[in-house]
Amino acid sequence: MKAGDPSGEFAPILRNNGGGSSSSNQATNRRATVGRYRIVLLATAVALILTWLSQFVVEQSGLRHSFGGGNTKETPSLLAEEELTNGSNKNDTETKTATTITHEQLLEREKALNQKEQELKEREEKLKREKEEATKQKQEEEAAKQKEEEERAKREEEEKRAKQKEEEEAAKQKEEEEKRAKQEEEEKRSKEEAEKGGEKEGEDGKESPDAKRKRLNAEKDEFLKRYRVYMEPTEPNENKVEKNHVAWNKQKAWNELSPIKQAQIENYRKEKALLLNLHPTHHGGTAFCSRMRKGIGNSTSPDFVCMGDNAHVMPVPPDCSVSGKEYHQSNDPPYCYTHKEMLRRMPWTKDETGPFVRSIRKYFHLQTNEFRPRLGFMGRTFDQTDWEFPELVSVVITRDPLSRILAGDGYLTKERNYKGYNEHLLNHTRWWDLAAYKNEMDTDNFFLRTMLRLSKSTRTSEQRAIRNHIEEGVERSTEVIMKLFPTGINETHYEAAKSLLDRMTFVLDIDCLNDGMNAMIKILRFGVPPPRSRPHRIHAKPKERIDFPDVFEYLVAKNEWDIALYEYSKTISLVKCDEL
Repeated sequence: MKAGDPSGEFAPILRNNGGGSSSSNQATNRRATVGRYRIVLLATAVALILTWLSQFVVEQSGLRHSFGGGNTKETPSLLAEEELTNGSNKNDTETKTATTITHEQLLEREKALNQKEQELKEREEKLKREKEEATKQKQEEEAAKQKEEEERAKREEEEKRAKQKEEEEAAKQKEEEEKRAKQEEEEKRSKEEAEKGGEKEGEDGKESPDAKRKRLNAEKDEFLKRYRVYMEPTEPNENKVEKNHVAWNKQKAWNELSPIKQAQIENYRKEKALLLNLHPTHHGGTAFCSRMRKGIGNSTSPDFVCMGDNAHVMPVPPDCSVSGKEYHQSNDPPYCYTHKEMLRRMPWTKDETGPFVRSIRKYFHLQTNEFRPRLGFMGRTFDQTDWEFPELVSVVITRDPLSRILAGDGYLTKERNYKGYNEHLLNHTRWWDLAAYKNEMDTDNFFLRTMLRLSKSTRTSEQRAIRNHIEEGVERSTEVIMKLFPTGINETHYEAAKSLLDRMTFVLDIDCLNDGMNAMIKILRFGVPPPRSRPHRIHAKPKERIDFPDVFEYLVAKNEWDIALYEYSKTISLVKCDEL
């Protein structure tokens, strides 16, 4: 049906209005029909809009339920009405709320994960620490076990050596007994042969006593030629003619002195010369001071072992320093120095010798100064001193180098920890430390180095790293060790020291020191010699006091030139001990 058709839906209405009898009525009816038609269209559109809104509200209600919006059971129409009332703002609020809750949950989860990760990290660190502690404990246990094994091996080695030593001593004792018995038998046979017509070989073809004696003396001469050291023959010589002991001859000793030395002695007799003792450590300086403290004309010496003027007998000199500084300079006058400063400047130069000697002689007749092997003041040496100065009487006491080593030095026994080394208490290893490996100055040409103002030899890092062969359990001969640690001392040093000894007024041998001091007193005319001092304790020979033959052999070779210097000093000593 088309719109405006009278036969259609609105025909009854038109018919009631007259059926369109006139044109004006028709126009009015047409407008009324169009109006109704518009209303119907509007109502239809509203119904469609309401239907669409209802579907939209239902869809929004479903979304709200899925995000926790509640258990609403409202009808679609009610939801639509609620949507129309509250508008779109409510939907926006609910969407923001759902988003906020989800972010907080993520933060909580992230926090939980971080906490768990931290716990895992702490656990790993704890396990790591426990593992390190276990490893360290294991290493300590292994080190302790190894140390215990080493100590046990060392004890076993020491016990083995002790047992071996006992066996060697027992074998040696047995051998000596057999040798003694054999010697007695040979002596008896020799006497019988001598009665029958002189010396000859025994019937059994063995060496006769006289032939053996000659052989031993030849071996001794070879040893002396090599090491320049005196040793007793290993066998007594029954045919040796005993020397006649003769008294010291004052006139003979005087005639052997040079004119310069005689002039020095004459000046001392006139109370003009100073007696100066060069005292290497352990060379009898204390005994010499005790005996010679009181000199000619009731003169005296410094109170502290004839060295230090602790009583301040000498006055303090005037302040006459040219340089004006706190310490003296080389151009200061000699009379500006105190007693202590004079001794500190030893060895004196030739220009200092005269003024210093005269300054000290005004108050003391004897002055001693102790020396060790080290560089002198400002690098000076004793050959720079004017030993020929007429008002100076010099004296030096010499000693067997190996005997000096065994003097019981407090420096060696306490500071260097060689306690008992001169009392048969030091073991083999420590003896070799003292003799070679620790570079001790007391065992390296001590007297010769002292006279020449030489320090002990300097060793390289490679030499210091060489370990004791006894401790290592290896063999090293004297020649090998001498090559490892050369002393640097040669014949040139020996000749220089020998020339210096020749310049001394008196040289005394410590083996007969009392006799030497008595001879000095007579020559210097102190008057009546003082009472004989208590004799020194007589020790056994160094070879008997050093328990290990290899150490003794090495010390003899190492101190070859020092031993040679001592042997020479005995020939120029005021009193020859061998002639007494």
